Amino acid sequence: MSDGAALTDFVERIRDRLMNDLRPVFAGVPEWDLVDFPHHFNCGDHVIWLGCLKIAEEFGIRVCSTTSSHTYRADKLKATGPIVINGGGNLGGLYPHHDDLRLRILTDFRNRPIVQMPQSIELTNADALGKLKRAVALHGDFTLLVRDHRSLVIARREFDCRTELVPDAAFALGNLERRPPREEVVLHARQDDEAAGEQISGHPTVDWNKAGILSLRNLGRSAVSVADKLSSPVLTSAVANRFAQQNLDCAIRTLSRGRFLVTDRLHGHVIATLCGIEHIVVNDRYGKVQALWEAWTKNAPMATFVPTWITAETALAERISRRYVF
Repeated sequence: MSDGAALTDFVERIRDRLMNDLRPVFAGVPEWDLVDFPHHFNCGDHVIWLGCLKIAEEFGIRVCSTTSSHTYRADKLKATGPIVINGGGNLGGLYPHHDDLRLRILTDFRNRPIVQMPQSIELTNADALGKLKRAVALHGDFTLLVRDHRSLVIARREFDCRTELVPDAAFALGNLERRPPREEVVLHARQDDEAAGEQISGHPTVDWNKAGILSLRNLGRSAVSVADKLSSPVLTSAVANRFAQQNLDCAIRTLSRGRFLVTDRLHGHVIATLCGIEHIVVNDRYGKVQALWEAWTKNAPMATFVPTWITAETALAERISRRYVF
């Protein structure tokens, strides 16, 4: 089997695992409200969002409304099924506004099932953890999905609720098509608090967290801000989902720029895998990249995991010396 065929098969197997794991969670569900829309430029969160939409589509579930952590209103959430919270790496205190949104939903909707899509858990705030534990226990119908074994251990230790280990929701998108490369090597490096140490130099370096003032992505975010103020949930969802697609397009364009990619973003790794981009994935400061790698992608064709940017430099030199062409 060629590397390309092996990768296609690998991605489809993870996607099938995700769908099979989620089928009993959403059995008999006709519709849901999808919350915590990523009203920012982190493409990874948008890919998760689009994965959630693909899951709903595959299961024949109607998405009745969408809302972000900034525009949440309880009166917008009227589906007859569960409230579904977008996945990511924001549970446990690292990003307080996401935990605050979970608390509000758990408090406002004691009479409805709530499903947290796959998360990485990083406990950084004991007070926030205590509040969330109490809210989950009082609610009684909260399902916490996690995307790595470390988070599963934490979830089962800390929360009195149903917990399941499933792949990241972005895998629902299946195989994606990359763009033609324009450089030999591109570094995709975090510039935030999750970055792990000094990065290597000598190659073009990109990230996806910023957009020009007149770019389509910036205009798309502005459109979401306007739509969120309107009463129509259909309009809000359509505008939000278009913005999410713009961010997926940006991610594919960014990661495809190099024939070889080095990334320290979890979804840099996931999207590169979906696109068949040969890459090296570097662990992040908190270890969530390694945790996902060990749970799901350690056998991914075209991917190599390294613990630090220093070791990435050696691995990159070895890759280039082989001169693979895809």
